[in-house]
Amino acid sequence: MVKRWPLAVAFQSLLDLLLSLVWPMFKWLLTKFSGRCELLRIVLRYPSGAERICKLELAIRASGCPAVRALLPAVQPAQQGGDRGKDELISAAQAAEAASAVAVAKRVEPGVYPQFESALAEAAIAVASHDRLCRRADAVRRVAFSNDCAEHEAKLAKLWTALCPGQPLSGRICKQWGDIGFQGDDPQTDFRGMGMLGLEQLLFLASRYPSQAAAVLSQSQHPVSGFPFAVAGINIGHLVWRLLAARKFRKHFYNLGSYELDDLHRLFCCLFLRFADFWQRQGASVMEFNSVKAKFKRLIKTEAARSDCLFRAPEESSETG
Repeated sequence: MVKRWPLAVAFQSLLDLLLSLVWPMFKWLLTKFSGRCELLRIVLRYPSGAERICKLELAIRASGCPAVRALLPAVQPAQQGGDRGKDELISAAQAAEAASAVAVAKRVEPGVYPQFESALAEAAIAVASHDRLCRRADAVRRVAFSNDCAEHEAKLAKLWTALCPGQPLSGRICKQWGDIGFQGDDPQTDFRGMGMLGLEQLLFLASRYPSQAAAVLSQSQHPVSGFPFAVAGINIGHLVWRLLAARKFRKHFYNLGSYELDDLHRLFCCLFLRFADFWQRQGASVMEFNSVKAKFKRLIKTEAARSDCLFRAPEESSETG
């Protein structure tokens, strides 16, 4: 941890205070002399895509105008009672209505700037869709793997079959699990921290990308430069989850324009396959796993910050069902 001297801390606090006072005044002056509010300036300056959505999101969250701030709450999950109601999004018509209210409040003429309202509605729905994906992923992550759940056990068995076809397990609890990179005789213990999300992602990789999964599994079994396949996958899945929750992948999803759990699983597959390639190029041993993962994380965060970020998974196998 970097030590900060009291004088430096005081200076930074003073700078933050000055910025908090000056920035609103600067925005007011810019709006006054340009005749365009901050939201309109963003819409006119940036083309449709992740960069514009991110800029609009920041401006909306920082705005003191009730009509503007209502954009994001307006597209949060509909409070209609029950779990299903909590995961619904506002319709395109409702988003358009909220955007129209902003145009009125900010005196933006639709005839002069026809793209303004559609850009606001697009941004609001994108932000809400990303937030919903985070909630859905967290809900799966919070479900602990249980030996007593037939569905969980069936998915675990399917993972083994997908990775080791034609090789039956000698028993539910056995040393064979180590062949695909679990740490012990019972994989249940390795899913702690990622719950069913860890298993779902490994199964998605093994079933949708069987040839790539088989290649990485073979690579992981190298006597010198190998790594535990399943545990490494769960670790990368946890990295993906943490970056998703920290909104580091929002530009990827805003550019993708799709926010389903399968889209998150494809992102995991893309990054796990890239990690395997990164690992090989590092020439590392299993004792260096954490340091290699830290380097990989920095690389991914840098790429994710780009406005044109879009992590592309390989073509899925045509044999998947």
